[in-house]
Amino acid sequence: MSPKISIIIPTFNRERYLAQAIESALSQDYENLEIIVMDNASTDSTAKIVKQYINDSRITYVVNENNVGMVRNWKKALDSYAKGDWFLILSDDDYLINNSYITRAVDLIRKDSGLVVVYANGYIKDESTGNMAALNIRLEEINEGKKVFLTRGSVRPQDFTLCNVLFKTKISKSLECFSNEFNVSCDSKLFLLLSLQGRVGFIQDKVSVYRVHSDNLVSGIEKNYQLFVNNWLSITVPYLAALTSGILTAQEQAYFEDKVLKRHIRIILMSALYRHSEKYREVEEKLISDIGDNTEILFSVKRSIRFVVDSFILKNLRILYIFLKVIGKARKKRAFIK
Repeated sequence: MSPKISIIIPTFNRERYLAQAIESALSQDYENLEIIVMDNASTDSTAKIVKQYINDSRITYVVNENNVGMVRNWKKALDSYAKGDWFLILSDDDYLINNSYITRAVDLIRKDSGLVVVYANGYIKDESTGNMAALNIRLEEINEGKKVFLTRGSVRPQDFTLCNVLFKTKISKSLECFSNEFNVSCDSKLFLLLSLQGRVGFIQDKVSVYRVHSDNLVSGIEKNYQLFVNNWLSITVPYLAALTSGILTAQEQAYFEDKVLKRHIRIILMSALYRHSEKYREVEEKLISDIGDNTEILFSVKRSIRFVVDSFILKNLRILYIFLKVIGKARKKRAFIK
């Protein structure tokens, strides 16, 4: 029997984009499919837009009485409404561009029962310019999960985009990655944790478009203290899980620490100094707590020349630091290609 696939479309006041997301899901040629539109108490014309499609038997429309936040909305959809063996979270501002993507993903699932994640290449669209950056992920059709885990932070412009990732439902629920409403990068946490649980399927074609714009929740993480101090769990929790499982060799562990964890810690500490200087010590103590017995990694970051120089500039030449930060953002924008 063909596995059931749930496409979850969480939405809140995105009347501008929502129809395109829904239509891209309905255009999938895979038959055993359900589409769950989770309306997080929208106040715009969301309900009117969804009603255009409500007669399609694949559509389930759920409206929350109150806005429960992004992560809790995801969790509610998965725990209470999704019946699929696998699920995909298609944000209301993203869309699929390959009508056979789910069919092709299921073909891989049938080929290898040990798969826990299937994903693909796609595009990232900068709404401010209209420019598109293509993901350039290079993997085999079937990959050892550990290999995918170790690609974290090594692919530009991004390791994956949530809008085309199929997660195996049963294992995902057991990991409870949507239990912390303040970790808005919990999708990254789930992706990495699942990759330690089995094999990962990959489709080279570009199958989706992920939009980047000023209303993206992730763009405000650094400013919001609660989001900020929970966001790093998307890296530290999978790292500790990898250590506990013993899946990484000593060389692989060192690689992940140098290429991913240390870079992540440096960004956290610099962001704390920049945005939350009055709570810097608190941030540092929480970070120490979250990385367990691996505190030497944090102190090695603080001793590094780059951190010493950057923190000195920030503390003593704040205007110069802000200027360099703006330049860095401009360089990232130039990474987008038409």
